Amino acid sequence: MGLSRRSRGSGKERLRWTQELHDRFVAAVEQLGGADRATPKGILKAMDYDRLTIYHIKSHLQKYRMSTLISEKTHKKSERRSISEIYPNFSATCGAQLKEAIRLAQMNYQAQLNDQDEVCRLALI
Repeated sequence: MGLSRRSRGSGKERLRWTQELHDRFVAAVEQLGGADRATPKGILKAMDYDRLTIYHIKSHLQKYRMSTLISEKTHKKSERRSISEIYPNFSATCGAQLKEAIRLAQMNYQAQLNDQDEVCRLALI
């Protein structure tokens, strides 16, 4: 759990987050209800480590939140679910109707694009 002075003379101590210190941080975060609910001040009190500052906690909490958010998103991307799992009451008939509605909307949009294209061509003549 080494602290060292920065060479720029800013007066702030740099903290190296060891695994032990990080584990204490994670335990404090979980004790306070998770990364979304935990506050830096609460974590600092729960960790009860005198060499930590609120700035150390704020920085580490920000990095921790980002890493957990990224890992959750990549995990969710790998989970493929069918529409019937997401919407149990979604029937095959609804699916067919939805497909038809999408097809008609695409045809309508394509017709509008063709009309705009024709107007542009006529304007150039």
